[in-house]
Amino acid sequence: MGKKSYTGFVVSLVIYVALLIGIAFLPGMYANLGMRLTMLTTAWYLAGLSFHVWKTEQIYWYNGTTFEDAVAVGAERRKTFAWRHFRIFGIFALLMTVLSSAMQLLGWSAWIDFTAGTIGVCAASFMTIPIKL
Repeated sequence: MGKKSYTGFVVSLVIYVALLIGIAFLPGMYANLGMRLTMLTTAWYLAGLSFHVWKTEQIYWYNGTTFEDAVAVGAERRKTFAWRHFRIFGIFALLMTVLSSAMQLLGWSAWIDFTAGTIGVCAASFMTIPIKL
């Protein structure tokens, strides 16, 4: 594990915000599709961030984990800790993609996606609380 840096985290946040702004300006955008794309972008951002943390072992990006603790536990424990987070957020992103695709094909309200996405983000986040380093 290299030295402590939050550059990747900040860059990922800038990209995420740029994507959200880009969605608002897509030609022919309408409310249902815009909300779906926003929720999917959020779900995949969280999965992508978790994937990055897993690959780089920068687990100190997670709340409650210090850089010093991360260095002290060793690579195997960092990878396992990060993988468990990635798995939760990755499954959430996959489920959200299936749900949103089905809702778009059926022509149902994007408020279903918004509700499911909001509950899903909260549930995934709460599911990571018991994960200990």
